[in-house]
Amino acid sequence: MMKTFQKLSQEEIEILKTNGCTAENWQLIKVAPGFDAGRVRFTRFSGEIVIGDNSGYVNIDGFQRP
Repeated sequence: MMKTFQKLSQEEIEILKTNGCTAENWQLIKVAPGFDAGRVRFTRFSGEIVIGDNSGYVNIDGFQRP
């Protein structure tokens, strides 16, 4: 099954900026359904970017982490 990616919404861009993120061109970033902009902090985006679903959790040393 092929995933569908879409450009960032203006709201997602504002959240990323508030979280200290920058981009050469916000229009070159595409995200999958389930992308949570609130989980991305202090990131510099350059060129064409594709980000998958980041809404899950992982277990690290017995603790759940986003």
